[in-house]
Amino acid sequence: VGNHITIPIGWTTGWHWTWNNDDDSDSWDDESSTYNGQKVVVTPNAASTSQAQSGEDNTMSTVTRIQLDLGAGSYKIVRGDSFKVEVTGISEDRIRADLTEDMWDVQVPKGDLRVNRWNGVHGTVTIPENCNPEKVEINIGAGELVVNDLAASKSAKLNVGAGTMTLNNCTMNNVEMNCGMGKLEYNGTLTGNGSVECGMGAVTV
Repeated sequence: VGNHITIPIGWTTGWHWTWNNDDDSDSWDDESSTYNGQKVVVTPNAASTSQAQSGEDNTMSTVTRIQLDLGAGSYKIVRGDSFKVEVTGISEDRIRADLTEDMWDVQVPKGDLRVNRWNGVHGTVTIPENCNPEKVEINIGAGELVVNDLAASKSAKLNVGAGTMTLNNCTMNNVEMNCGMGKLEYNGTLTGNGSVECGMGAVTV
């Protein structure tokens, strides 16, 4: 077992990368708990929607910041018609999906983040097609995450704990990548300056 960073030839200008062998992984108790439930769909409430939308555009194209905090489970981020979070295997009170005038803020599961408490959880976070965020931050703990067709015109932070994050067909500027014991794979376009930090895991660009 080792750590490595794979960087394509010619993609070094303005970037730096470091790694260490410190074990900073989260801990959890041995209590086994699996939550089985039906799909829960969470959309912005009427108040936040009226604040964020522009005219008749109910896809909230004014949102310029996106923050996603995902723990144990299997997730994907896709484009669609509106802001929406769909999760199976968790109760609605464990989902935070806040939409303000310029930010879409999602946390799943909210509260108790012990890995073995959320076995079988999987979900989809939908971002509208006409939402063009300037800043994006995505955090995945011990879960699995696939991100498709996401852009960040000003900056992005991609943080992986003990899980995996795979980004496909993404275009991001000034990206900070941080990976602990997990795996981070970026397939797309990177511009500007950025950094890669890797612990005992692996980063592939």
